[in-house]
Amino acid sequence: MSEADAENLSKSDLLDRDTLTKFLVNQSKQGKLEAYHALKNAYSLDGLPAMKVARRTKGESLWVAHVKASIVRVLAQREGLVLGIVIGIMIMLSLRMESVGNIVQLVKS
Repeated sequence: MSEADAENLSKSDLLDRDTLTKFLVNQSKQGKLEAYHALKNAYSLDGLPAMKVARRTKGESLWVAHVKASIVRVLAQREGLVLGIVIGIMIMLSLRMESVGNIVQLVKS
């Protein structure tokens, strides 16, 4: 923004909007502010658990939400999970083949 544009702004353009303040005061008067904070702060925008105090206020079990989020995170990385399983199977098969080869050598001795 240039200096000329900044000078042309009126004072009303620079004032804070009071919409949020009015909303929060109204919620507080109705006794709903704590529930509002718990609802909005318990989970992040991507659905992962957020503030512990908000989740406690909602009455959630923290460890259940943590386990659920961990499972969701692992399942969201399906390619890595499948690759890990495939590599694990290949390692198990190679170890099994190696142990079978060792047994065959022992029998021949």
